Amino acid sequence: MLVNLQMGDTLYLNFGISSTEFGSIHEGILLYRGNESIFGKHVVYNYGVSLTKNGVIKIDPRSKSISLETDSILKFYEINNADYFVKKKEWKLEDRQIEYLKIYFTELENFKEPEGFSNVPDFYAVICGEESFVVIDKVGKWDKFLEVKKILKL
Repeated sequence: MLVNLQMGDTLYLNFGISSTEFGSIHEGILLYRGNESIFGKHVVYNYGVSLTKNGVIKIDPRSKSISLETDSILKFYEINNADYFVKKKEWKLEDRQIEYLKIYFTELENFKEPEGFSNVPDFYAVICGEESFVVIDKVGKWDKFLEVKKILKL
């Protein structure tokens, strides 16, 4: 996705990092192509912590079971795509950061969900125009969020 980024496109790399069973922090990295470079902006979405209130987590009223659904995650980011505060202003990505992100997107696309379950799953949503996909780490141990932030100096 990053390789095919055209002028005028914005690629949203969003993270839902669970902080409790029913809440998470929603951060994003907005990537877009300038004349000869790729630029980023680090944001934190304002629409809060409650995953049940914003519809990302569905609770079955009969069984009380919890589920994260790809469609509701994408809908959340569609609705809130401009409702954020900027944590790091626009910066030009370094070549090594771009190369890292290319590898990262490949890992995301090929993510194999491990066995197990956690009450605090993390999720990653990548959205660019009509293309999108979501990775739900139901075990909560993939932990790429911190690695991405370190490499991008966030």
